[in-house]
Amino acid sequence: MTPRKLIALTILAAWFSGSVGAGLVMHDAGAALAQGKSGNNGNGNGGNDNAGNGNGGNNGRGAVASELKGLNAANANEQAFLNAASNSRVGQVAAYRDAVLASRELLDALTAQGISPDDFDPNAILTTDEIAAYLAALDASSEGYDPAAAQSVLELIGYDDFAALDPAAADYQAQYDALLASLTSEAETRLQASQQLVDYFEATGTEAQIYEQITPEGGLSEAAQQEFWRILGL
Repeated sequence: MTPRKLIALTILAAWFSGSVGAGLVMHDAGAALAQGKSGNNGNGNGGNDNAGNGNGGNNGRGAVASELKGLNAANANEQAFLNAASNSRVGQVAAYRDAVLASRELLDALTAQGISPDDFDPNAILTTDEIAAYLAALDASSEGYDPAAAQSVLELIGYDDFAALDPAAADYQAQYDALLASLTSEAETRLQASQQLVDYFEATGTEAQIYEQITPEGGLSEAAQQEFWRILGL
């Protein structure tokens, strides 16, 4: 395990122990991309508010609809979303909506545990394969479970509590078994949270990739972006 991944697990441990502040930053890949691609953030509604007559609101909505172009496919009904070909505009918009909802669901699960993805580098956390291997080694119910191997995994991911045990103590084995069980339970929770982080970063990556594909090169104005999300119920 690289030091950077060990640091990530240490941060997770801090979250679970409550030693890290509770201020969470909500992460939304679509919103970040929208801000990055649009050249007129902060004044996207300006063109809609400068009409001095009664047609101003309608003209503004028409301009937004015109800017959205193919993204007006967001107005499709649910059945159309379900039946759309993946390479069609309706299918692409549906995939974007689903990606946003998936990443938000994962974010909610992490936030409920007091974990903010913004505290982690997606390139410095454990991979799905690493997490699965560690969890398998810690599974006391699995065939071929080896306590020594489980201890090695625990020490690898930062637990050094075993060094405090006295092998000469009369109840050493009982202490060892209790410590192994306790640390295993805590480590499994941390590793499962690590997997949720992996899933979250993958979901936001998918969300960002689809957004990049379906929006125009110059980006959407703030007004058009907000209307697109409103139509999709986001």
